[in-house]
Amino acid sequence: MSSAATLETGILRRYADDQLLPLSKLVLETAFQPIVELSTGRAFGYETLMRGHERLGFASPLHLLDTAAGAEQLLALEQMLASRALAKFATLPDFASNTLFINLDGRLIPQGEQVVDKLVAHLRKAGIPPSSICFELSERIDNTSVPEFAGLITKMRKAGFKLAIDDFGVGHAEIKLLCDFPVDYLKIDRHFIAGLEESPRKRHLVRNIVNIAHVLGIRVIAEGVETEPECLACRECGVDLVQGWFIARPTIFTSELQSAFPHLVDLGRGRRASQSLDEILIRKQIEMLPTVYEHESVDTVFELFRSNPRQSFFPVLNANGEPRGIISEHHLKEYIYRPFGRDLLKNKIYERA
Repeated sequence: MSSAATLETGILRRYADDQLLPLSKLVLETAFQPIVELSTGRAFGYETLMRGHERLGFASPLHLLDTAAGAEQLLALEQMLASRALAKFATLPDFASNTLFINLDGRLIPQGEQVVDKLVAHLRKAGIPPSSICFELSERIDNTSVPEFAGLITKMRKAGFKLAIDDFGVGHAEIKLLCDFPVDYLKIDRHFIAGLEESPRKRHLVRNIVNIAHVLGIRVIAEGVETEPECLACRECGVDLVQGWFIARPTIFTSELQSAFPHLVDLGRGRRASQSLDEILIRKQIEMLPTVYEHESVDTVFELFRSNPRQSFFPVLNANGEPRGIISEHHLKEYIYRPFGRDLLKNKIYERA
């Protein structure tokens, strides 16, 4: 870089530091990178990423965020980026069946309630269910050491948000986080995915990480999948979802987002063709049941039991069609046979809890 260019960047940086938030509103954009079901090639969701930082003279998004934190503007900057990401997400034709992954900077945990409250308000206006939003908790910062962390996680879960551990394998207190807090997704860091097909040690580690996660009911996402061999190795290790340049690069244009990725479907065919005898026998015994969504009314639940008198329970799904639990007939009977029990179930305040 020439001395003139260095001087120009330095001047821009000093100006940007003084007017960081106003300039960010003019310059920064949000890009989406697809996160895809490895077995089907279907788009499951998108991670929102910052773009345009270089126009403000910053070498990386992390450098910009560090500067914003030093200027005590990190909260306002992150809220601005989140609101733009939500607005873009709401324009997708199938947003109700997708998940938007939003990074939560660990430095904002003490102000986390403000982040959650404002996000809930945005979601309500846009008609987006909270279960369509997943907060990524990067373990590059020791989140669990922050006093407000446990209370924030409780608030997020009650609001209906999903949680993911980002950068798994290169951070702090990850096993503790898995043990002590309800997590939906685990994102394995690119370090373990790069050259996975050539490294028996990496494959052994990834396979065991996947097994631990699945035992805990957590789905696994491989980050930074850049080649077909890496993708095939992820599949062999039991990874559920993949993200990276081999699937799709981040884009600021929603028109470029695909709902399916045929090259992954072709990879998946080999797996389905090699099903074990146990898998085939289990599939033959699966009984298909009607389902109820967690945001539906109690009247819908009553009607489901009325129209299926032989069934004593039904699976409960979130807005994305993911299982959240079951609802049993005997639980409803505890209220139905009490005075005002049915009215209590329909009470809006109770219903939200």
